[in-house]
Amino acid sequence: MGLGRSTEGSALWTQRPHSCHPPALESFEYDRRGLRNMIRELGPCVPLLQVFDLPSSLAFYCDVLGFQVVQRTDNEWWAMLKLGEAMLMLNTTYEEGERPLSPDPARVRGHADVSLYFEYLDLDTLYSHLRAHGWQVTPPAHTSYGLRQMNVRDPDGYEICFTAPLANFTPTSEV
Repeated sequence: MGLGRSTEGSALWTQRPHSCHPPALESFEYDRRGLRNMIRELGPCVPLLQVFDLPSSLAFYCDVLGFQVVQRTDNEWWAMLKLGEAMLMLNTTYEEGERPLSPDPARVRGHADVSLYFEYLDLDTLYSHLRAHGWQVTPPAHTSYGLRQMNVRDPDGYEICFTAPLANFTPTSEV
């Protein structure tokens, strides 16, 4: 399913200057093998999640987590959300009139392989908030890679990880 045009919130896509023309050859950078690097800079990554029921997903991301809808289609099949610097898009999995009564287990099983990480420093308060709203969430715990982390699954089974850096973390081995 492709993305439709919406006039609401369209300024998000035009805030940065875009060009289809690469800079002059002398301004390219080269890697250690002497090959030219095409991409010198990227903007933020904006994941697109395929969801079974957009209103249920919006209830989780907006009403529970606090995201705001900044752009959406009129027919409730796509929305772009923003919270602070984090952005994500939600898109209904099925075309209008083709959605089954319940999610396809094979499709949802693949969602378990997707994790979105967001930095949020007050994990204890967020943990209590999510529990109070009825969500199963892992308690904040220290990781071996220098983060304090907790996880929750959204209505479609995507893992949402909230992390905070551990103070005075020293890695135990070189990467």
